[in-house]
Amino acid sequence: MSDLIHTAYDDLFAWCREHDFAGHDPFDALNSRLFQATPLAQSRNARLLWTQIVKRSPADVRALVRVPAERNAKGIALFALAQIANFRRTKTQEAGWRVREFLSGLLSMKIEGYSGACWGYNFDWQSRNFFAPRDTPTIVPTAFAARAFSEAGQALRDLPDVQAECLKVSRSVCDFIIKDLPRTVDSKTEICFSYAPNSSTNIFNASLLAAEVLVSAGTMTHEPELLEIAERATRYVLNNQRADGSWYYGTEQNKRKYEVLLETMGTQAVGWDGEAFTDRELNTTRQWLRSKANSIEGGTSEVQLNIISKRILELPDK
Repeated sequence: MSDLIHTAYDDLFAWCREHDFAGHDPFDALNSRLFQATPLAQSRNARLLWTQIVKRSPADVRALVRVPAERNAKGIALFALAQIANFRRTKTQEAGWRVREFLSGLLSMKIEGYSGACWGYNFDWQSRNFFAPRDTPTIVPTAFAARAFSEAGQALRDLPDVQAECLKVSRSVCDFIIKDLPRTVDSKTEICFSYAPNSSTNIFNASLLAAEVLVSAGTMTHEPELLEIAERATRYVLNNQRADGSWYYGTEQNKRKYEVLLETMGTQAVGWDGEAFTDRELNTTRQWLRSKANSIEGGTSEVQLNIISKRILELPDK
């Protein structure tokens, strides 16, 4: 069985290398050269609809609509983490070289112009709440990149220069989180970091990923300030855990807020378009509709539990 697994791993890695570790993302529809050549690319609703059409199509239409395969910062970070795990297993020179190769690739994808190291997606992304143009830094790919550098710094202890560079990058990400990410909640006991510099969102796994970066770097650099901020971000998530142990994707308070706003707006809350409604009224109605998805978007509860238990509480796997 061991030989079979190793063969499968080697074959898969060779295939990925042959394709330059490039591929597609479920949300990369706006990279379509066909779509970009139309006026629809300037429409929020058209961008949102096009993304869902391509994402949910029963057949992959990306070649037809000319969506190119590209490298994704989060994907490269995951490749780096896999190579770090392989280096820990084999301790070979080749495995160490592969780790450094992916870290170098990650650094080449870093976005400039912010307070610290950060990464984004290689495609425009339209959500119901905001629009993130290609290469807008967001916390998810940034956190995965930071995790790769943090893990590499611990694994490559025999290479002091590489270890120091990894620590430097990990610490730099903390500056991006603290200085560039808006805080939708910021009190003496709690913090909620937003998803991107141009958004104000309450998304639990995104904020907790930021906490993970801070606690990992703070532990290595012995900075209690970073640990304190990470603790506040973690406390915010824990305080919003539901009685059954799960979390909504966003805050339940967000849903209630928009329900109250719609009640106070009366008939002005039923508009979708038209001169009879102000931009603020239309935006409130759309945000209310978006808030309903908070309770059905899945996959976050296990993410929260895994990060809290392993990265912050440092509990064993079993």
